[in-house]
Amino acid sequence: MLDELSRLIDTLLKVEALHAGATTEGERLAAESAMERIKAKLRQFELSDPPIETKFTLVNRWSKRLFTALAKRYGLTPYRYYRQRYTTVMLRAPRRFINEVLWPEFVALDDILEKHLDAVADKIIAQAIFSGDNDVEVRDQSLIESDVKSMEPTASAIPPPHIPTTASVKPMTAEVAAKPVQQSALNIPITNAKTPSPSQRVSRNSPCPCGSGKKYKRCCGA
Repeated sequence: MLDELSRLIDTLLKVEALHAGATTEGERLAAESAMERIKAKLRQFELSDPPIETKFTLVNRWSKRLFTALAKRYGLTPYRYYRQRYTTVMLRAPRRFINEVLWPEFVALDDILEKHLDAVADKIIAQAIFSGDNDVEVRDQSLIESDVKSMEPTASAIPPPHIPTTASVKPMTAEVAAKPVQQSALNIPITNAKTPSPSQRVSRNSPCPCGSGKKYKRCCGA
């Protein structure tokens, strides 16, 4: 494990030396020399290219940590504003230095570290959790949609709401329509008086025998 880590660090240092413009094997192996070369490039670019604020949006926290460390290594100050995403990094540096040195080196280092971290993660997962293929299965979208449709209830399975038809509703007869409103609904006391028989006809202008106090034609005679 230590030998693997040493080889990784050595590879990263060689990448930095390559972007510093090293030409000989000795220069590529001298980490401090490479760092100083890149710092010298930064100072040179600052004379002709004033620093500008640039926003970097990294894809994950590992890339963000690598980019931050790389910027600090060359004397820059990465930052982010309040409420910006955690993977966002702001940096003030000459545009030429970013385009020609900093960003190309970051991309190369990030690719190496990503492959290394993927290999380590696969090894740990295979030894501790599952040693087979841990990728997800890819399915045809049309098959998934047909399965979803088959699970939906059909129209025949859902009972329709009960709506009374015109045949089940009895029409109001003429007798019911012509029936007068009960006197109790008019707050008039109902007495036990009987409707007079034909032999005891009451004139229309006589008091109603029901005791309501109204004329017969305005009360029961109506």
